[in-house]
Amino acid sequence: MAELSHSWCIITIHILLSIHTISALPSPPNPPSSDLTLPTRPPWSSCVDLPTWQQTHLDPADCFRALQLFRQQESEKVQTQRFEFISPGARARTGLLPLTTPRRYSIGTCTITLALLGSVPRPLLPPGTHTRGRWPGSDVATFEELVDAARGIYQECVTDLGRVRPSGPLAGWHTKGHVDGVLGVFVWQTGSRMDKTMRELYPDGDVRGGFANGTSTA
Repeated sequence: MAELSHSWCIITIHILLSIHTISALPSPPNPPSSDLTLPTRPPWSSCVDLPTWQQTHLDPADCFRALQLFRQQESEKVQTQRFEFISPGARARTGLLPLTTPRRYSIGTCTITLALLGSVPRPLLPPGTHTRGRWPGSDVATFEELVDAARGIYQECVTDLGRVRPSGPLAGWHTKGHVDGVLGVFVWQTGSRMDKTMRELYPDGDVRGGFANGTSTA
């Protein structure tokens, strides 16, 4: 009986030590949440060879003039001043001066558009764009940054660093924004499906000068 009691004591001690060891182990990390409300953080930037963005011919000369219009018509705003660009119906979330979007600068065959990604119909965005969840309705940027983005699209997609692009001019886009990076700078052909859709959804986006709306002309 004494030997049996001794064996049970040894077993009990091993069980208690095992329990103590298990309780001392760190807890496993929580699994990543699968209920995300925002997409993977941009920026996105690419040339776009889609008939929905460019149905026929995109004239580099028109894009150069549209870029000049964009730069000149926003020159009265301090280039390095930050603004909060807001989608129609969205609420401001910073104390910065809000500007409504989309904002369009059109010359001939070329249109430069500023728009929050949530304002753009998702089927018309380039394939592979991460579209999970909802995009915020506003973001923060300076006009200097936005003009630089449009200039980059002109140099890399519409032309080949200002020279004739051997394969022909392409549309393009780049996302900016200090908060979520969801303010898109788009260059596409005037009259393309993308352009018509955005004009139908947001008919008051053409910028002639300052904060005014109107039809841009050469």
